[in-house]
Amino acid sequence: MSFRFTLIVIFLLLTCSAFGQLDFDAKFRGEVNYVDTDGDGEISQAEADVITELKFIGFGPLGFKETFNYATGIEHFRNLKTLRVENHKYIVEMDLSMNKNLETIVVT
Repeated sequence: MSFRFTLIVIFLLLTCSAFGQLDFDAKFRGEVNYVDTDGDGEISQAEADVITELKFIGFGPLGFKETFNYATGIEHFRNLKTLRVENHKYIVEMDLSMNKNLETIVVT
């Protein structure tokens, strides 16, 4: 095998392994980690498509809980119908323009 052929194969392997992985803000990903039902460390589109409701609670009875500032990745929840965001003071950005099935949004 030539060196060039080997480089092409390595490139294709790296490209294919990244293909299909969804992009999430690290802190937001931590909040929706339970969606990873097969335990492979990634949230697939199939896993995200099962979710119809997300609820995030920023403050509890014991005080402040550090949560996400950016909801990058929420667009992957294509079947999301209900979104509840309670007591989150530090959310900077949450783009819901790709969540076409949203029926209920509650922000307190």
